[in-house]
Amino acid sequence: MAEEDILKIYFKELCVLAYLVGYKQGYEEAYHQTVQKPIRNLIKLSILTDEQIASAMNVTLDYIAEIRETVTFEE
Repeated sequence: MAEEDILKIYFKELCVLAYLVGYKQGYEEAYHQTVQKPIRNLIKLSILTDEQIASAMNVTLDYIAEIRETVTFEE
């Protein structure tokens, strides 16, 4: 196999890898944005404990704490 062919294959593999990494980052960002809004709303309602919210939303207490730090109770 010629060096040029090897470079083409390597470049294609790099492109696929870059696509997959970008796709994963985009998915994770979209997931967090989708999950954060209901969590913020639950925190604002002040009906459930952080443990109950974490359990209901299938996230960690640390994640709830991170979101709680950014929640304002003003409308």
